[in-house]
Amino acid sequence: MKKVGMYTIVEEKTYDEGQVIFNENSSEAGLFIVISGLVETSRSVEGRKFVIDTLQPGDILGEMEIVGGMERSITAKAVQKTALGVIDQKPFQQEYNQLSRQFRNILESVPVRLKKMLDRACDFSA
Repeated sequence: MKKVGMYTIVEEKTYDEGQVIFNENSSEAGLFIVISGLVETSRSVEGRKFVIDTLQPGDILGEMEIVGGMERSITAKAVQKTALGVIDQKPFQQEYNQLSRQFRNILESVPVRLKKMLDRACDFSA
């Protein structure tokens, strides 16, 4: 294990240019931090790719799924050779579980609202 900023990394994974990290609607859990390289996040809208963002070192992905317990709402793909750190879920959950139930409810509502906004934005782009 090593620290990257304030995060405890249990594993570092390397992806080649164009390699898919995870697909939209998949259900595998995982919280990642971009250590090096770039990650394109996109969504399929009526068969067309809608690019949402390009993540850079220090950016996190997978937070909507780990906090909200949802399926992946995006596809993540390495734009170039990219290293991602897998954030240890145990310390994350320990910290999260120390929050009051009220505050956890607030945090859990954020991914739901973000997904709704993302759905609407993608609908407008179609």
